[in-house]
Amino acid sequence: MDREVQQRADGWTPQRQRAFIETLADTGSVTAAAHGVGMSTVSAYKLRRRADARAFAAAWEAAAHYDEVVIAEE
Repeated sequence: MDREVQQRADGWTPQRQRAFIETLADTGSVTAAAHGVGMSTVSAYKLRRRADARAFAAAWEAAAHYDEVVIAEE
């Protein structure tokens, strides 16, 4: 089972991660999602590559394909 990623108070909190994933699913834009939570795209990609952030990476992957699923269902 994955442990929750340890973070700094000004870093990728669980709330920021959820908001990022929601915005990514809505917009398809990593830049918009990162900036929407006050973080950089570089830090988002770094978090995605961390071994202890597999759940975040999986959610990112699902969110990145969300718009494809919605379009297919319409």
